[in-house]
Amino acid sequence: MNKKGFTLIELIGVLIILIVLFLLAVTRIRSMTDKSKMRATKASTISFVKATNELVSINNADPKNDLLEGFYSVEDLYSLGVSLSGKKPTGGYVYIYDNKVYRGCFEQGEFRLNYQNGDYKDPIEGTCPSVNGHNKVLKQYSFKYKGSEETVTLNEPGIYILEAWGGEGGSANATFKGGKGGYSRTSFELTDGQSLTLYINVGGAGKSNCYKTNCQGGYNGGADTGSGSDAAAYYGAGGGATSIAMQSGLLSTLSASQDKVLLVAGGGGGASFVGSTNGNNGGSAGGYIGNGSLENSANKLYYASGGTQTMGGQSSFANSNPGSFGLGGTFVSAINNVASAGGGAGLYGGGYAGGGGSSYFATSFNIQSATVSTTNNIMVCNKCSVNGTPEYKTKSTLSSSETPRSNFPKDGNGFVRITRVNN
Repeated sequence: MNKKGFTLIELIGVLIILIVLFLLAVTRIRSMTDKSKMRATKASTISFVKATNELVSINNADPKNDLLEGFYSVEDLYSLGVSLSGKKPTGGYVYIYDNKVYRGCFEQGEFRLNYQNGDYKDPIEGTCPSVNGHNKVLKQYSFKYKGSEETVTLNEPGIYILEAWGGEGGSANATFKGGKGGYSRTSFELTDGQSLTLYINVGGAGKSNCYKTNCQGGYNGGADTGSGSDAAAYYGAGGGATSIAMQSGLLSTLSASQDKVLLVAGGGGGASFVGSTNGNNGGSAGGYIGNGSLENSANKLYYASGGTQTMGGQSSFANSNPGSFGLGGTFVSAINNVASAGGGAGLYGGGYAGGGGSSYFATSFNIQSATVSTTNNIMVCNKCSVNGTPEYKTKSTLSSSETPRSNFPKDGNGFVRITRVNN
């Protein structure tokens, strides 16, 4: 009797086919599962970034709050009030800059997703670097107003963030206020072997409530008031600029060496009052252009325009000099026994009679035969003209702060902060 069946080789062949089919099915199922998890990771990340931006926007709009800026873990942000329903990141970090999430790394299960300035990368397997080991603050230098130049030498590798606040203009009285100083920021990276000495001149606030006398402008270019004899007039002096340069000297002495200037935060213009309700608020320092003092048709009252990136502000006061590089516009002589407010200093100063100075950041500079590009550049000013171009980036705010606060003008004297973080 002839009985036929599978040979051993045939059985092995069938088994191999079944195993291959099984592995293909498992791989396909795993791939579909992974894609589902990756989609969930991306969706939860988008929701988390949106919720964080909303929290930052609300928090940073109030100057009474501590500024949300720098590196935070995902857990930190949950504790600060970020709330999500459904799937959400379980770990990672974000870097908050310019009032929004600039970059981050987000974990959900075995997947992580990298994000930078609006660009979401495809999720991959792995975990995020430790927050404490990523762009950790290594050292910080602070410079208060002293009325004299200070220096610092940066000679360690890393990313350096430079922030400057200009001096406030002097007020005439409780109603007519001096203009706010400006805020400027830039950052750059130094590598092994590079060394950079910086010369820092922190601007002073202009004198306030000046009556029948010549009041002194703020250190580093703020213009004095005039000295008339009008019985009703009160004035404020111009605020000084804060400058960070690679060459020694007040800002006004560096007009032929602007390539050595890294950062300027302009000073605010002084205010004017001539009796009753007639007066001008001082023009606030600008970013790329300073504010003018408010025009008023009252008798014996003068006004001025703000400084720009290329020229100083002008004044309606005939006997005065316009603003210039590093200097607010100055008083020449009295006319009709009338004094007037000082112009604020800046890259170019505001005009005499209360114009605000302009601010500045360098987009690159040379060091030891190498060109270093700057990043994260911005100028922020009070109720000022805005500009979105990279070389003049300016934002306006309605707020200011007595303490140095990133992205806000400062009341009173200027300030400088330099922060080194690892790259």
